[in-house]
Amino acid sequence: MSDDKPFARVVALVRSDGALVTDNDAVGEHDDYTSLVISTGQSNGVTFDMRFVIYANGTELFDPDTELSLGNFEIVKGEGKVVHVMPNMSRIKTTRTRRQQRTAFGGRATKPDEQKFNLVLVPFNGVMIGDAVRPI
Repeated sequence: MSDDKPFARVVALVRSDGALVTDNDAVGEHDDYTSLVISTGQSNGVTFDMRFVIYANGTELFDPDTELSLGNFEIVKGEGKVVHVMPNMSRIKTTRTRRQQRTAFGGRATKPDEQKFNLVLVPFNGVMIGDAVRPI
């Protein structure tokens, strides 16, 4: 089993209204978190715009020839960048986006040749307090 210690951990999720969620029991099943707080900051070399991957450890995998452990497969929950850095913690915002079709005034779809799109943030996927974080 891999005993690699992650660079940091998720310590809070930031709701769309700015409130912090610090307990997994308070994480709503349908909440879309696009921002979170990690357990490291400027004192450990974190800088503004630094990029991170948020993940959980999955199944331990083994090399079929040597039978040696390859470590745990990472279940990626998202990627983000630092938008606010403090001495011992940092706020991360998702960097994943998707195109969302805009509709014309009144909710009617525009003609195909006039379609316009907005970029919207893709929330972290099933992120939880305690998930691992490493720089990318």
